[in-house]
Amino acid sequence: MVIACDGVPKIVACPQSQGFKISPQQLEAAITDKTRWLIINSPSNPTGASYSAAEYRRLADLLARHRHVLVMTDDIYEHIRFEGHATPHLLNAAPEPADRLLAVNGVSKTYAMTGWRIGWIAGPSDLIGALNTLLSQAAGNACSISQAAAVEPLNGDQSFVTESVAIYRSRRDRMLTRINQIEGLSCLPPDGAFYLYVNCDGLIGRKTAAGAHPKMTATSRCICSKASASPWSKVAPMAYRRTSASRSQRRSMYSTTASTASLTLSPNSGSIQIESTSCQTPASKRISRLRKWIPR
Repeated sequence: MVIACDGVPKIVACPQSQGFKISPQQLEAAITDKTRWLIINSPSNPTGASYSAAEYRRLADLLARHRHVLVMTDDIYEHIRFEGHATPHLLNAAPEPADRLLAVNGVSKTYAMTGWRIGWIAGPSDLIGALNTLLSQAAGNACSISQAAAVEPLNGDQSFVTESVAIYRSRRDRMLTRINQIEGLSCLPPDGAFYLYVNCDGLIGRKTAAGAHPKMTATSRCICSKASASPWSKVAPMAYRRTSASRSQRRSMYSTTASTASLTLSPNSGSIQIESTSCQTPASKRISRLRKWIPR
């Protein structure tokens, strides 16, 4: 999006040791006179990390010294939050940036309406006016049928949200348990959203039981030789793989195991076996190969 608007994206690494969140010190170091926007996604895709009110307060104190920086908050996973905590917003913790903040949200994730393409932006009138001018020439209006459909969940019974979050959490917990039982894989519990960001670093460079490196797939080749060369590795390091808990539990478990098949499979307790699964192998064949390892 930034490049499409003739901007230059500046990616700040937010490592696992920081809970995949930016620190005030990192933000301070990244801001220059040319900085125009800070974009925050909380809970985030792909890590599920969420900022606390205290963390937002510290970021806001820093932003107060840089009035030329506008803030965009991507709140699409706002209501998919685990551990019984509500998701704080930057403006709840620090209302000062309200005159230069855009809050972006929609029905796609909370109400499982991704195909309806309905979202909204709240912010200062001058920014909203400029966006309206741009969209009127680029995309027109949102579909009237989709708008009518979105009214129903927004005004209706919200018990669906509570129930769906409980299901996402159950899937998350089961997938976390299975993933963290595999030697060489680890995953922090996400605060929200419905993704797991699996650390595969312990498997890079491993060999098969026969002592050979697995057949190089596009993914493993990128991990082994190109990860450090890509600027995007700072935001999505190649040692990590994202998997989703948005599908049924059984399908999610198949997906979790299949997505790491090119790196590791562990059908034998106490040992790791690396299989050279090609990216071109049909998913149905990979799943059938894994099916016997997944409890019914």
